[in-house]
Amino acid sequence: MRIKAAILASNIEFMSRLSKIFQQKYPEKIELAMFTNEDTLYQNLKTAHMDVILFDQSIKIKKEMIPDKVIAGYLSDISDVEEIEGLPAVCKYQRVEAIYKRIAGLYAEGTSDVKLKKSEGDDKDHYCIVSITLSINTKADGYKEYGSAENLATREGLIKDEINGVFANYTMEEARDNQEEIKKEIINRIQQMFDSKFIYNVSFGDIMFG
Repeated sequence: MRIKAAILASNIEFMSRLSKIFQQKYPEKIELAMFTNEDTLYQNLKTAHMDVILFDQSIKIKKEMIPDKVIAGYLSDISDVEEIEGLPAVCKYQRVEAIYKRIAGLYAEGTSDVKLKKSEGDDKDHYCIVSITLSINTKADGYKEYGSAENLATREGLIKDEINGVFANYTMEEARDNQEEIKKEIINRIQQMFDSKFIYNVSFGDIMFG
């Protein structure tokens, strides 16, 4: 799972440095596109999918030009600013790792992937972005009734609810350290939901916390 992000700004040096470090540290986690021309960005959005777009705070975002389910926000020159004009803000003057985590967090909030339990004394919401693969036994009882791609698709929302329900019981630190336990709980919930064990294993692909 790679987050597709874009940045619109005039500071070419900043964007080049950010892009270089992202490519070095997070090549499998984020794909970053850079724009210096506003019209070019909006034209690109007509054909290319983006998850998160950050605009320099000097640029007025044309909300009507942003596709549904795309998170738009501002690159701020000021630290400790969470929002600008009601949209999320990311301070450009911080470690690249912090910028990446903020982008990943915005993506998680926008997709409502998996919200985690808050740690004691922590008022900030934390999310987990994870790709999940379910292993299916085509010979098990219940497969013929529920296991086809069409039948599973109709129950995709219910399956996601079960997965979210498990993660919601863990803080970010607990989820990071107890992934095998979480997998077992997810399998148990899904098997109970179908009253069948045709889904017998769950595996995690790339997993990110923010």
